Amino acid sequence: MKRLSFIIIMLVSAAVAFAQKVDPQALLKQASEKAATYQTISANFTYSLKNVSAKLDDSQKGKIMVKGEQYRLEIAQQIILFDGKAIYTIMPDAKEVQINDIEDMDDAITPNKIFTDYYKDFTAKSVTEKTVKGVVCQVIELEPVQKKEFTKATLTITKSDLMPQEIQMTDKKGTIHTYTLDEFKVNQPIENAVFTFKSSDYKGYDVIDLR
Repeated sequence: MKRLSFIIIMLVSAAVAFAQKVDPQALLKQASEKAATYQTISANFTYSLKNVSAKLDDSQKGKIMVKGEQYRLEIAQQIILFDGKAIYTIMPDAKEVQINDIEDMDDAITPNKIFTDYYKDFTAKSVTEKTVKGVVCQVIELEPVQKKEFTKATLTITKSDLMPQEIQMTDKKGTIHTYTLDEFKVNQPIENAVFTFKSSDYKGYDVIDLR
């Protein structure tokens, strides 16, 4: 029994020592640099909100396409387009389109920030490992450089190729925002028209320009 206990202690110690060798900030930089090489991103994801004290527990499916600074987000029966200059929020149920200037959204967590700006917007504190659907992943504990809206976050990436699997952020109210990537593809051709708002495609819609 003593021998078995000794072996267990040695294995745990070795695992801890291995984890300590991983430089969290260096790994975050490496993941961010890898993400910066993606010409395009296409993903299906599950977005969930959870706050125990507020009795909030909700989730919904979404789709995202990113190309450079442009993106197209489809979620909660809305389509959000950013063509590099303005943000168009299209609400089919209300037959309404709202147009906002990008300067008005500086503090918002955009798809670009979520998928590519890890190193710029966050500081890495620690790294742990876990297996997700049979794949070994690294979980990086993050702290926002500017805690305007979110106080902490975690980024889960595959250990072998640093591909993102999950992004989780906690806001100042204690609400946990989780983006779980159900499908993630990079560097596939996407036409610029996907990110462009055409009024002819939304005849009868009330267009509100808030710029």
